[in-house]
Amino acid sequence: PLAALRFLTDALYAALQHHDRLQPDGDRVLVRLLGIQNADSAPDHENAVGQDSSSHAARAEPRLADELIPCRPDDDRFEPRLNAVLRRHVVERCIYAVDLDPLAVDLCRLSLWIETMDRTLPFGFLDHKIKCGNALVGAWFDQFRHYPVMAWKNREGGDRNHSNGVHFGKGARTKAIKEFVKTRLTPDLKNFLSGADLFQADLLAQSAAAHDDALAVLERMHAMPVHDAAERARMYRDELVGSEPWRTLKDAMDLWCACWFWPADEIADAPLPSTFADPPDETRAIARRIAGELRFFHWELEFPDVFREAGSGFDAMLGNPPWDIAKPNSKEFFSNLDPLYRSYGKQEALDRQSACFADPDVERDWLDYNARFRAQSNFTSHAASPFGDPEENAASQDRFVVVRGGRNRELHERWRQARARAAGFGDAAHPFRHQGSADLNLYKLFLESAHASLKRPRRPVDGDRPARVESRGGRLGFVVPSGLYSDDGTRPLRDLFLGHCRWEWLFGVENRDTVFPIHRSYKFNPVVIEKGGTTAAIRTAFMRRDLDDWARAEDLATLYTLAQVRQFSPKSLALLKIQSRRDLEILEKIYANAVLLGDDGPEGWGIRYAREFDMTNDSRFFKARPHWAAKGYRPDEYSRWLLGDWRPIEQLWEELGVDPSQPEPAAIELDDWLFDATAGPERRNAEPRFLHGHRLKPGDVDRTEWRSRCAQPPYDALPIPRAWLPPGVVLSREGDAWIPDQNVQDVALPLVQGAMLNQFDFCQKRWLSGTGLQARWAPVGWNPKTVDPQFLMSIGDADAEIRTSSKIAFRRIAGATDARTMIASVVARMPCGDTASILNLATDSSTNLGFIAAALNSLP
Repeated sequence: PLAALRFLTDALYAALQHHDRLQPDGDRVLVRLLGIQNADSAPDHENAVGQDSSSHAARAEPRLADELIPCRPDDDRFEPRLNAVLRRHVVERCIYAVDLDPLAVDLCRLSLWIETMDRTLPFGFLDHKIKCGNALVGAWFDQFRHYPVMAWKNREGGDRNHSNGVHFGKGARTKAIKEFVKTRLTPDLKNFLSGADLFQADLLAQSAAAHDDALAVLERMHAMPVHDAAERARMYRDELVGSEPWRTLKDAMDLWCACWFWPADEIADAPLPSTFADPPDETRAIARRIAGELRFFHWELEFPDVFREAGSGFDAMLGNPPWDIAKPNSKEFFSNLDPLYRSYGKQEALDRQSACFADPDVERDWLDYNARFRAQSNFTSHAASPFGDPEENAASQDRFVVVRGGRNRELHERWRQARARAAGFGDAAHPFRHQGSADLNLYKLFLESAHASLKRPRRPVDGDRPARVESRGGRLGFVVPSGLYSDDGTRPLRDLFLGHCRWEWLFGVENRDTVFPIHRSYKFNPVVIEKGGTTAAIRTAFMRRDLDDWARAEDLATLYTLAQVRQFSPKSLALLKIQSRRDLEILEKIYANAVLLGDDGPEGWGIRYAREFDMTNDSRFFKARPHWAAKGYRPDEYSRWLLGDWRPIEQLWEELGVDPSQPEPAAIELDDWLFDATAGPERRNAEPRFLHGHRLKPGDVDRTEWRSRCAQPPYDALPIPRAWLPPGVVLSREGDAWIPDQNVQDVALPLVQGAMLNQFDFCQKRWLSGTGLQARWAPVGWNPKTVDPQFLMSIGDADAEIRTSSKIAFRRIAGATDARTMIASVVARMPCGDTASILNLATDSSTNLGFIAAALNSLP
């Protein structure tokens, strides 16, 4: 905000000089600021909703009071005095800010107050411009009068995965919500939509009138001299936010938002469609409490002087939003209760959670904590289409069925016509429509929210008077991580910014100088985007390391056309990090003569990206290796972990009549070894046996020195070749025990993590101890190759997700400073966590997995 204030003040000072708005008057100078707009200059079709053509407040720009500077233009004091006056006008009329943190709001107000250099102004003179609130959660004028049924349909109570509860059962809250939808909400909505009077008509007029009243108060405040700050503060406090119409309107909008976050344990007092316009006192109290906790922020209500008419909004929005994933984090929550919690393994952490749940308040707080994130996810997914209208939504999970059959469409049609009577003052395309299916990342939410709050470009229409010219859309300038141009989850945002905006700048900076307190190799990007139109080309720069390069960005920019984006990344629209026009020429030549990795055509490789197990969301399926070892599981020769009747290896030699103390035979008659292991100690010919590809018969002799063919332990320590052991015999990994196959009670498989992978090596590291970033791993060579994972999972759970007998796994996360950033290997039928992403082959693909691994691991 300070930078914006200084920039705008300098621009206004230059404009006043250029347009001769500084008029000497003796020993003073009259500064003529903006004149009042003629009321006739606005066409009738630009009237705000709910107003007739005589409504001047919504159509005319307010007048700025002229200022007198008590010195001549040649006086050294003239410029600083004039700038001080201009700063007060700019900060009061042009600068707006919203933050969830009250301290940040106070610091912003303090900084701007100091910048005005006027000690006579009270500290609170910016209360109506710098506000505390949740900029991502609010209601809009064309929505809040109608019941948001989608607030309930896909909700869960934060207990869907609550498997270690003490006082609260798993899924109990979620079931209560579903029962509310089924037995109370749906029947009430059906009756309500079938009623004679669908909605109270006066609600439309009331909300429009409250908006106009607030706008009128702000205009009277702005018309007053700057130093009448006390009176303006009183007007804002008493006549705007303290007025009954404004408070009633805010309560109604808060109630609309509260439905999305309504606590499952207070669902008996949740509003219904029939009580939505006039809820009981208990419902109002709960809604006010939720609004106070979450600080809902309704843009059109809080800034009526910005949102004056349909399609209006901000000329510019600036921000450095948080880059956090919005999902529950047990380490974040329980570390406040146990400082050692982050050092625990998964099972130990679950046990510690259960111990904490001995206090019912802790368990309730944990469920509420989870529920808030789930509710925010649901809000983000459906707030743009909150009524479950089948005409707006193709997917069944986005529709709300009021009644089965054709009657459902009739009721929705009636509801749709009623909603059409309501209109708002901002862009009707509310967020969030472009978040994709990935986890909620706050910077993505802020980008789309900012875009929706910008003014729409205005195109001339028939009947416009010559004074009305085409206007450009609002512009946003944000600092965001590199995921905006590269991540699969940001594809919908790239669609929006490339196809429906003019994406002007993408400037990539590597954090070498630690501009932000993050890793020095992390990349962040100033982006500049104008709302409306389409992108022809983006001015880009990548891998810059000096922040001062942004000041000379034009000299470093390379134009990256939309056609090139579509050519290089036709599916994801990701931007490749290029540093010159020559890079683009090389890429164009490569892509013109190559088949893309994900090409579905006849020349494609038939590759499908997959993800098997999420390390957080699916953690219930796998436990740390010590948990399995404590239950008696031990690894076999195939890297499985088996539970069952393990026997000493000496017992096997005894049953087979092998004397391990005797030197190995140079020649073995094979007829003694042709028997069925299931027959016990009796040796009899059963199924045919093979050796070196040849079918054996009694009397055959193997005269080969078998140890020379052995690849690695433990087989080189056996008294006979492993291939001579009867079917159904499974050895332990160390070769010191065995188990008959029919005696295996359960099988656990290693979970492959990205940390285990290396190029062409499915298990280059073994787990020693620790979890997360504190986990300790040690190298594993090729001889012997053993698999020592951090986690194991039941073969039944693994088989539910594993689709192929082999696949390519690659590290999803690699350091930007690593020698190689693509690390891939063929992996056998073992489950993979999300840090080991999967490439599968289509069933009809003839591509060889080894070839794919070779291509992926190559330097190009």
